[in-house]
Amino acid sequence: MVDAVLAIGFDEIGLHRIDLGVFDFNTRAIRCYEKCGFVQEGLAREALPGWRRKLLGHGVYGYPRARMEGKARRSMKPFLELTGRGQVQRLKKLAIRVLDSHDLGVVRMSPLVHYNNATFRLQDRQGNNFVMRINRPFFHSKAEIESEIRWMSALQADLEIATPQVVSARDGSLSVKATVDGVPHTRDVVVFKWVSGRLQRRLPLPYLYRAGKTLARIHAHGVKWRKPSKFVRKTWEPDMMLYG
Repeated sequence: MVDAVLAIGFDEIGLHRIDLGVFDFNTRAIRCYEKCGFVQEGLAREALPGWRRKLLGHGVYGYPRARMEGKARRSMKPFLELTGRGQVQRLKKLAIRVLDSHDLGVVRMSPLVHYNNATFRLQDRQGNNFVMRINRPFFHSKAEIESEIRWMSALQADLEIATPQVVSARDGSLSVKATVDGVPHTRDVVVFKWVSGRLQRRLPLPYLYRAGKTLARIHAHGVKWRKPSKFVRKTWEPDMMLYG
């Protein structure tokens, strides 16, 4: 329980230190706190009124953030040995760090999908929704990711297709690089505006016709579109599709 409170205080709230007070006669609680890493930083003798007007001693114990971070580094389980849920919790810490690069005022974050990439749904104070995509390492370069963003913007501008529009970082970057303890390798991260819709398990024929027509327009656009300089994307030929 104490470890869980420490994790919430440091990881979720972002506290610099956590203090607690305990009566000096409560030896069981003191042993528990010291076992969890709290250190006595002071003792006020006869400081608080107790039963039958007896004055009781009051100990002050502290736990600085640096101690928690050092403990985490020493005991942290390798990322690939975690369950899917454990990996998402590590990636959520990285996502929180990325928010420092944006002016979104996010008040809620919830995981969506964790497979090749990891995605989180974000919501700001006004109820606006966004998607943060943490790209898997070593597959798409930063240049390839930003090329994808530019092409999606062109599809919306030229064909009026509702593609996710990027939310630039505070410095104007389309994507940012981020690292956090416990998540291997630097990750490229992008934030998009939310596109409303619903998942259709089975598409009726009219929808299939519309989907096919839209795909044909996208292919035609790709053939005619004048790519900007430094545009880089993988070519999905048979070998790439089979072996990556």
